[in-house]
Amino acid sequence: MAREFKDSLFRFIFGSAANFAKLYFWAAKKELPKNIKPYKTTKFLTSVFANDIAFTTPDERLIIFFEHQSTNNPNMALRCCLYYFDFILNLIKRDKKKVIKLFSSSLMKIPAPEFYVFYNGREPLKQTQYHIAENFPDGKSLFLHAKAMALDIRYETLKRQNYQNRDELLGYSYYIDRTEHHLKEAHSLHDAHALAKEDCRKEQLLLSYIDRE
Repeated sequence: MAREFKDSLFRFIFGSAANFAKLYFWAAKKELPKNIKPYKTTKFLTSVFANDIAFTTPDERLIIFFEHQSTNNPNMALRCCLYYFDFILNLIKRDKKKVIKLFSSSLMKIPAPEFYVFYNGREPLKQTQYHIAENFPDGKSLFLHAKAMALDIRYETLKRQNYQNRDELLGYSYYIDRTEHHLKEAHSLHDAHALAKEDCRKEQLLLSYIDRE
């Protein structure tokens, strides 16, 4: 199945504040405050290179990045750092007072980042954490530390972990799983999607989305 479809469906479902907050609670075991604000990173390096989903807390003490992956990618900590630096640059550039403060004797506080990678590929997830130090020649650094947490959201994994919530995460994983299952025998991707939607209706999963995506 095309990676672009998995990514776009993930963004479509979890791009809403409510679903983002629920997925964050599952991943981080922490609740977010109400009225979180979406942030979209600017496209850089290529015309399509941008973070999947990001939200800031109302007080901008925290920015959380969600990235969806269909392949194992050891560069996720580096990519997440690029998204964060893009956010900080834009945060400073849009406020002249922040630009001035950056070069002043006063300490400027910036939002703290959290990075989460949600993996839904065919191969087993190889890493549950990505560290920026892995990208350095010696594999370590005394001066820069950053990590991204990776979570396996494949349907077979959620089922094995006895995931109980019949929510958007289970629905998304089930829909992708069934589409890939039907794709083995269906005449086209369109037919595989149609069969997967029928499976979702039978299981009463993802009903608010399967006829809209």
